[in-house]
Amino acid sequence: MAKPVLLLAAQINFAVDYVASVLKQGDSWVIGPMDDLSQAIRVLLTEDLRGAVIIGPFRTEDRERLVDILARRALPYLSVRSDVQAEQDEDGAALFPPFAAYQVADWVAALT
Repeated sequence: MAKPVLLLAAQINFAVDYVASVLKQGDSWVIGPMDDLSQAIRVLLTEDLRGAVIIGPFRTEDRERLVDILARRALPYLSVRSDVQAEQDEDGAALFPPFAAYQVADWVAALT
């Protein structure tokens, strides 16, 4: 069985629930969505994951902390940004609005 993907969101809303439902329909094993940063960090540090999807916006220091943990664990991540003016994270893939949930599902499906 494939390793799970962590779905982390700054706040749970319709778009996040929609992405989660599309991922689960595509047979992805998804942990989340979760909006508790400390809980997400515990999962990042303890679970055997194949990647993460981060749906922002997060405060800059929180995003930097998450990206640092992902980099130290060599985990790929997709950053789904709400602001088209936001800078892309250096080490992760990014989607900017407008985007469709299938694009997130395609990225997850491509993970090995």
